[in-house]
Amino acid sequence: MASTGRVARIIAALTLVVPAACGNGDAGQPPDPTETTAEPAPTVEVEGQSPSADDLRGIWQHETQPTRMIRFGPDDGFAVDTHGSIDSSPALVGTYELDGRDIVVTVTQVGGACDVGDTWTWRSGIPEDGRLQLVFTETGRGSCAIPVGTEWSFIRLSPRSSAGAGLTVDPSGSLAPLPANPDEALEVLDGLWLLEGGGHLLRLRPYGTYAIDDEGVLGTDPYDEGAVEVAESTLTLVSAAGSNHCAAGDRLVLSRVQVDETGRSLRGRVIRDDCSHHVGVRPIWMRLSL
Repeated sequence: MASTGRVARIIAALTLVVPAACGNGDAGQPPDPTETTAEPAPTVEVEGQSPSADDLRGIWQHETQPTRMIRFGPDDGFAVDTHGSIDSSPALVGTYELDGRDIVVTVTQVGGACDVGDTWTWRSGIPEDGRLQLVFTETGRGSCAIPVGTEWSFIRLSPRSSAGAGLTVDPSGSLAPLPANPDEALEVLDGLWLLEGGGHLLRLRPYGTYAIDDEGVLGTDPYDEGAVEVAESTLTLVSAAGSNHCAAGDRLVLSRVQVDETGRSLRGRVIRDDCSHHVGVRPIWMRLSL
């Protein structure tokens, strides 16, 4: 039988050990109001399947803000613009990384809308062919500080998609031939145009050059590019030396070219296509740029 002194020593030892095992005796004290606990990241549900790199590749148009466009390149390049100049002078250029449903964008170009090194994250989903849902889960700084939770919906224009093929344009007012003065005609044609029902994008410039592509790489590696010739109501695209798929001097000729009163719809009849651009016999183009 243990002596009274030994029992007292055991009780004293337990008195020292138990508080240490329970957090140094602080369990019964109120929490420090200055301490903060990190909130767990919210679970963001996005409609559709997780995208692959092939699903993302191409040029996309915002569903309700038509001049807002984004481009995902085959080399992890990224660009965004809000004036319909995604191919020529985007507001922001960077790279993107796809991690499951998350798309992490990093700005790399000096002088863009956001600072170099700025980054944000989208949670993404592909609900159907040619549709992309994006939700901001991490935001950037300055002009790139879009509130977390903001949702954007895009339609793929090029390459062709089921959603993009459904885009149409109705002429505003009556149709008229191009101005007789070639310089004035080039001013009317200036802009970025989408082939109705197809994935072709056509850039016509006021100083007489063009680029055309249907693989989503108009601004970086277009199918064809060259010089524009205008004679009365005939529009001719002449391939330049070094064109990716066409021989120097190849011609795509549209006759009876007409433009609506607001310059949003362009149409004509293809009478020659040396390089198989596959734009149809009577293509209708809709202007995307401002």
